[in-house]
Amino acid sequence: MTRAALRRDAVLILVAAALGAWYVLAAGGGFPLDDSWIHQVYGRNVGTLGEWSFIPGEPSTASTSPLYTVLLSIGYRLGLPFAAYTHALGIVSLGLMGVLGARLAAALLPDRPWIAWAVGLALVGTWHHVWAAGAGMEAIILMMLSFALYLAVVREQAAERFSYTRAALFGVGVALATLTRPEGILLGAVCGLTLVALRPRGLLDVVRFGGIAVFACGVVLLPYLLFNLQQTGGLLPNTGAAKFRMVEALLAQPLPVRYWGVFAQMIVGPQAIWLLGLIPYALLAWQQPHKALFFMPLAWYAAQTILYAVQLPAPMQHGRYFLPALPSLVFAGGVGVCWWLVSARRRMVGRVLSRVVALSSAGTAAAFVLLLGWQAYVTDVRIINEEQVASAFWIRDNLPPNELLALYDIGAVGYFAGRDDLLDVAGLIDPEVIPLLGDAEAMWAWMRERGAAYFLGFPYQIPGGNPNDPRLCRLFITNSPTTLAFDTENMSVYRIAWDENCDVNSP
Repeated sequence: MTRAALRRDAVLILVAAALGAWYVLAAGGGFPLDDSWIHQVYGRNVGTLGEWSFIPGEPSTASTSPLYTVLLSIGYRLGLPFAAYTHALGIVSLGLMGVLGARLAAALLPDRPWIAWAVGLALVGTWHHVWAAGAGMEAIILMMLSFALYLAVVREQAAERFSYTRAALFGVGVALATLTRPEGILLGAVCGLTLVALRPRGLLDVVRFGGIAVFACGVVLLPYLLFNLQQTGGLLPNTGAAKFRMVEALLAQPLPVRYWGVFAQMIVGPQAIWLLGLIPYALLAWQQPHKALFFMPLAWYAAQTILYAVQLPAPMQHGRYFLPALPSLVFAGGVGVCWWLVSARRRMVGRVLSRVVALSSAGTAAAFVLLLGWQAYVTDVRIINEEQVASAFWIRDNLPPNELLALYDIGAVGYFAGRDDLLDVAGLIDPEVIPLLGDAEAMWAWMRERGAAYFLGFPYQIPGGNPNDPRLCRLFITNSPTTLAFDTENMSVYRIAWDENCDVNSP
C-alpha cells in the first residue's frame, strides 16, 4: 500500500466522520427508525443477559441481522454509551465503504488514481449513505461488505496461485454479508458467478475455490439457520413473513410499477445525474479484458433491486430496504462520469457536457448531503423521538406494568418502557398473528383472547383503521409538532374497553 493510498484512506475516513457527526449531533443522537430500537433491545439482551430475545426469557427472531446484533451486544457488554457506540459503528462502516470503493476503482483503473479519489468521495458524500450510517441499522455494514467482496474477487483474478485461505475468507465474507441481511447470500452468488465467468487459473481452481468457500460459508451460517429452524420452523426469521403480508396490496401491482417504486427511491439526489455515467461505464467495461469485474457491481445492483421489486416493494423511509445496492450504482456512475471527462477532451461538445454533468453531480451531492439529506435525517429522528420514544416514556410512567399492551411499533417501547410482556400486532415477535394481518375483526378477536388491556399506535395501525372505535378509550396523544407539520396524525395510547364503556376510571 503506497503512502498516497494511505493518505486517501485517511481523508475518506475523516470526511465520513465529519459528515456522520454533522448528522448525528444535529439530531441529538437518536435514531430515525423505530426498528433501530428493536436492534438495540436485541443487542442489550444478548450483551447483558446472554440470550437472543426481545422480551427477556422468550427467545425470538425479530432481528433480521444477527451480525449487527452481536456487534451491538459488544458495546453493551463493555458498558459503552449505546447511542455513541452505535453511531460510531455506522460512521466507521461509512468510512470503510469509501476506502474500499476507492481501492476497487484504483484496482480496476490503476493508471487513473484521481478517479479513486473521486469515487471514494462520492461514496461517503452520498446523503443516503450518511443517513444509513446514522440510522442505527445494518444496511451500512452490508454496503461496506459488498466492496470488500468485490475486492476479494479482483484479487483472486490477479493472484498467480490458488490459496485455501483466500477461498475460506471469501466464504466467511459471504456468510457475514448474509448474517447482516439475508440478501447477502445473493451478493455472494453474484461475486461467485463473476469468478466462474473469469475462471482465473482455470476451471479446476474455480471448483476448488467454490467448494472451500461454500463449506466455510455454511459453517459460519449453520448456528443461525438452526436457531431459526428451531424457533420458526424455517430458515428465515419471522420478520420476512410479516413484511410480505404487509405489502400484499403492492404485490398486486404490475412488476414495472413495483420496480419503479424501488428505483425512484434510490435516485433522489445526485444519483439521478450519476445515471448518465452508466453509459460510459458500460462502454469502458466492454473494452476491458476482464469485463465481468466491471459489470459485477451493476449485477448486484440489478439483482438486489429486482429481488425487492418482486418480493418486498416497500418504498418507505428513503428506500431503506434497497439501500445496500445503492453504493454500487454510485460507484459505476461515478467511474463513468470520471472516464467521460477523460475521453471527451478531444471534442468541444463532449468536453462541455461531461464537465456540466461532473459539476452538476458534485454540486447536487453537496447540496443534498449538507442540507436536504441532513434535514431529512434530523426530521426523521425528531419524529421517532416525539412519537415512539415519547409514548414509551409515558407508558413506563403511567400504565400498570402487569397489564398487556398491544402495539405495532415495538422498538422504543421495548427499550424504554420496561414491560415484561407486549402483544406485537405486526407479527415480528408474535408470529401467530401473521395470518391475521389485514383481517381487522380477527385481529380484535385475537387481542381479546390474549387479554390486551391497552393499545398503542397511529390511527392507520389500529385494526380497521378507526381511531373512533368504541372499544378504544384514548389516554394519551403525543401531539408531536414535527408530525403535525406534515399534516399527519399522532400516536395515541388507548385503554381497550371490551364492553365499549369508556366512562370507568383510567389509570
